[in-house]
Amino acid sequence: MIIDNDDDPFARAGGVYLYHLNFDMDDEDFITFMDYIDYADLLIEGFNRIPYIGSADLEQPYFFSAAQEYRLFLT
Repeated sequence: MIIDNDDDPFARAGGVYLYHLNFDMDDEDFITFMDYIDYADLLIEGFNRIPYIGSADLEQPYFFSAAQEYRLFLT
């Protein structure tokens, strides 16, 4: 996971890049891009401001299950 923001999170909205790392060195898909989550993905109806992303934490990644689910906590 790479957080795309400035030291001052209020300078610009930012986003989160999610990657899956495969530690099998013989596999050519060592790094796989999963998703990019930007501030527009976090807009809530009735909220008129830009949601700035300051930090993120990925918890319980179920990459090897059929559902490919994960939990992402953003502040």
